[in-house]
Amino acid sequence: MCRKLKRYRAGGFAALSRRPRSDRGKSRTAAPGPLSYAVELKHKQPMRAHMCINRFIQERFGTTIAKSTLYRHLRHAGATRLKLGVDACPVRNLWTCVHIHDSWVGDFADGPYVLVNSETVQTHLSRFTDCHRRYVARYAIICSRTWTS
Repeated sequence: MCRKLKRYRAGGFAALSRRPRSDRGKSRTAAPGPLSYAVELKHKQPMRAHMCINRFIQERFGTTIAKSTLYRHLRHAGATRLKLGVDACPVRNLWTCVHIHDSWVGDFADGPYVLVNSETVQTHLSRFTDCHRRYVARYAIICSRTWTS
């Protein structure tokens, strides 16, 4: 008999759902000693980067912590620059213009090959966008070789 069928017969649909991990929220790769020391170091000097914190941990414990693990643990412990009050808020700027024709953005790229008089010719694409209106105003396909018809 199938394992899932046995679980269904024993406990219904609730028995089919996955159980939460017993070690959820705890680091499986780093010991709690170096992680608590990293939080302490970040509280003392909030501008310390992961490389500097890992140097202190290497001297004291003889091991290092991966950058992603370290920052995840610092975030859960409330030891980020934002939460410690060093940075006011994350900076997110929208690049835009107030009036029409204030700023234009152009882009050029290699286009597809086309057949002209049974010869393949490389094309180039160009595009210009008005930053205020946000729609494409000019679009052109330019052949790299001139020909006569």
